[in-house]
Amino acid sequence: MLKRALDFKDDNLLAGAMYFPKRMIWRFAEFDEGTVRQMFVILFDEAQDLVERINAFTSSAEDINNRRNPNSSHYQDLRAISTYLWLMFPNKYYIYKASCVTALTSNIGIDFKRKKNVKGQNVVNAYEIYNQVAEALQMDEDLKTMLDNALSNDCYPDPFAKTLAVDFGYYLDKKYLKSEMGT
Repeated sequence: MLKRALDFKDDNLLAGAMYFPKRMIWRFAEFDEGTVRQMFVILFDEAQDLVERINAFTSSAEDINNRRNPNSSHYQDLRAISTYLWLMFPNKYYIYKASCVTALTSNIGIDFKRKKNVKGQNVVNAYEIYNQVAEALQMDEDLKTMLDNALSNDCYPDPFAKTLAVDFGYYLDKKYLKSEMGT
């Protein structure tokens, strides 16, 4: 079931050059199906604190990895965990990528510094910023019209501009800043 749930076209969300969270979570499920199932049950339990859920997922991934192959990376980082949350609840969560959050906040004049040893809290702090961005994007009628015209019937409609807010941060990080610097 996990393989079917994560088998989608846009593979760069959970895979990339030297980044393999999807493959590793599949291998973890083959190694310890019950623990991986419980990891997702806890992660998706909206009655629990988000920071605690993120930290529990990370801790369980580290535990499985230590039992399975302690000298390898488990790749279940904040980006992967936030992607799982976004896939399950796209109207509530965002994909967290540190460089995109940094690009976004530096371009809109918000002082955002990631803190060590509070990983889950960094995601929550970024989500608060993304909430403000999504709210502003939702008020832009021209942008909403442009988005509606660009989306086909098989696209997620993104009614709360959550995905659009992440795309905006990604654009700033990967395209805008590089064009401003001439690279």
